[in-house]
Order: sequence, then C-alpha cells, then structure tokens
Amino acid sequence: MVDFDLIRREVVRAGRYKANRISSRDFGVPDDWAPMTVINPVTGVPFTESEAWNLICSLLESGHPFQNLLLDSPKHMPAIQTTYSCEGGLPTIYIKVHLFRGKICGRSFHSQLISGKQL
Repeated sequence: MVDFDLIRREVVRAGRYKANRISSRDFGVPDDWAPMTVINPVTGVPFTESEAWNLICSLLESGHPFQNLLLDSPKHMPAIQTTYSCEGGLPTIYIKVHLFRGKICGRSFHSQLISGKQL
C-alpha cells in the first residue's frame, strides 16, 4: 500500500532545498517540467525553478488538494498532482511530482491547455 501522506510530507520537507530536487529528464522518463514558461502571478515574470518548488511546497502546506496517482513510467511509481488557478487571467498551472531515490522529482509544471487553448 502506498503512503501518499508520506509523499506529501517528504515533498514539503525536502522540496525547498535545491540538493533534494530533480527533474525526470535527469533519468530519461517523460516530463513536462517547464516552470520558466509559466508566468508567476506574484512577480509577473516566468517562474524560476526555486519559485516553482516553493509554490508546490506552499500549496501542500496550505492543504491545497492534490490527487494521488500511479505513473505509467516508471511503472506504478506513486505520484501526486494538482492544478493551481492563477489570479489575473493567467492560465491554470498543472503540477505533478513524485519521490525518486530519495529526491523530489518534478514531472510537470506547465500552463494547462484544453483543446489547444490556454485556460
């Protein structure tokens, strides 16, 4: 049985420290980790890697809803995902992360699209 509460706690515990964060492209699985293409509603300029991780940790700490899932690649790897609605007419952000070999792995951080159009 997967302890998704543990995953959430580990993301918050380790996610704010650069040495604990990786992208799935680092080990060759599909990802859409692109915080530098998403406008940060606080600053008005694209997110930095650090700002993206801080948002993820803050969302988890505030009780923002995350859904549990098992990835297709790597097969059956537990992960959590959510969407974050930005204010000011900015697109919704889709986020997906998981633990991998003691690190926090960013799989998705991008503007969510529906039918080729930004929300």
